[in-house]
Amino acid sequence: MSTYVGPSARSKPASSTTSSVSSPLTGPAAVAYDFRSDTVTQPTPAMLATLATAPFGDDVFSEDPSITSLELHVAQLLNKPAAVFVTSGTLANQLAIRAHLALNGGGPPHSVLCDSRAHVTCWEAGGIPAHTGAAVIGVPVEKDYALGLRAEPYLTAKDVTQLAITSDDEHCAPTRLVCVENTCNGAVMPLAEVQQIGNVARSLGMRTHMDGARLWNACVATGDSPSAYAAHVDSVSVCLSKGIGAPVGSVLVGEVDVIKRARHLRKMYGGGWRQAGVLAAAARFALDHVYPGELQKTHNMARCMGDELVKLGAKLVNVPAKVETNMVFVDWSPLGWTCDQVAKAIEQEAQQRADGVAAIKVFGGSSPVMRLVFHYQLAEDAVDRFVAVVKGLKEEKEQ
Repeated sequence: MSTYVGPSARSKPASSTTSSVSSPLTGPAAVAYDFRSDTVTQPTPAMLATLATAPFGDDVFSEDPSITSLELHVAQLLNKPAAVFVTSGTLANQLAIRAHLALNGGGPPHSVLCDSRAHVTCWEAGGIPAHTGAAVIGVPVEKDYALGLRAEPYLTAKDVTQLAITSDDEHCAPTRLVCVENTCNGAVMPLAEVQQIGNVARSLGMRTHMDGARLWNACVATGDSPSAYAAHVDSVSVCLSKGIGAPVGSVLVGEVDVIKRARHLRKMYGGGWRQAGVLAAAARFALDHVYPGELQKTHNMARCMGDELVKLGAKLVNVPAKVETNMVFVDWSPLGWTCDQVAKAIEQEAQQRADGVAAIKVFGGSSPVMRLVFHYQLAEDAVDRFVAVVKGLKEEKEQ
């Protein structure tokens, strides 16, 4: 099975695999055809207007009312007693992991169990072992699913039962924490499975943390509430700068002892901030105006894109083999193409246009597997325009 390669691991830097056509556009119009990530959204005029009247204070002193209000609101949405607003999902996850391990066992030797694809182990610069001294037990979910060795394309309670280390053998690093991710590569972890994982982990004396950077998408796809998922784990990080569309920020929610420890660690890592209410106000505006309705539109666009590309001969390689939320993983190899070839065709299309609209943006690379991510500021014709480029490239190759 072809594997998506992250942008930093590609043969070329991102700047050379997206269109080089410059654009004077700013704001949402600049990202109207940008499929690289849902982090690219721009502040809207209405969002920026809220900043002019938002009250600010010193958050290190717990005196920023905009931050306090956001933390309370998100904690209530997920029905957790405490929350802390931080700069990024990576920081939220790493604070949670270190806090849990400190409160459940105290220190090494210990281990964390997660899906081998999980952001906490693949895309956070080795933070778990660096910050906590913990070993990571990565369950090869996608590989085993592709080989037909398992029925579920997500981490399960059975994985926890079979692979978590519960022995007190001095050769081992006991598992103290299970990390789940929802969504993972755009795929939803069912609520029932989260509940079972939480139950099993608890019975084994382990804590659970959910990387819910795109939990909002999972909730839109399933109709389940954020609090329904949060009820079965000890902490959740939710991102406000991905699909929700805020400029910056994530919120970590959990029990009081976890959040108290996380605040202390945040300060140690240099993550304490002062009048950051300007960011909290933008995040609250985005949350109130984008979730859930605008996210549903992105899911619909993603499914449409997947269907159209399959009709043209590309292969959908989402795991499972369907578009569940706002990500499409497309394999160009049935057409004999790499991502670089598609990116080149996109660049040529932008050079030929004279209407002043933004260029289509994707990540290229030598891999045939491309990730397309949908956000609420994509233009209504974004799918049609992308598909037209693919059709043109196919016709060119067939001549």
